[in-house]
Amino acid sequence: TCSDCHENHDTRSEDDPESAINPANLPATCGKTDCHPGANNVYVYGGKIHEEQSVNLFFIDVKSLVTYFYIIMILFELAFTFGLIFLGITSGLDIGRRKHHD
Repeated sequence: TCSDCHENHDTRSEDDPESAINPANLPATCGKTDCHPGANNVYVYGGKIHEEQSVNLFFIDVKSLVTYFYIIMILFELAFTFGLIFLGITSGLDIGRRKHHD
């Protein structure tokens, strides 16, 4: 959680020298006994410690699957909505033409 690194009642910007997440303080912050004991500068500055993680289900990345599902659903909803708008506009034009011919 955020309070694991930012401290509960002492949340400061990364730029603040007294911040727990200031680059100079990262080894001490990350090296807490309940986090990453023994974390040193190489460990802390070598890359992201808490990279985004996903779950695999039968060799399928669930995070990617959900992302693609939502993208497809959003595109479908947009196409459906614009299709209804298009049908509404064109049916309105047809009604207007019929009135002039009657």
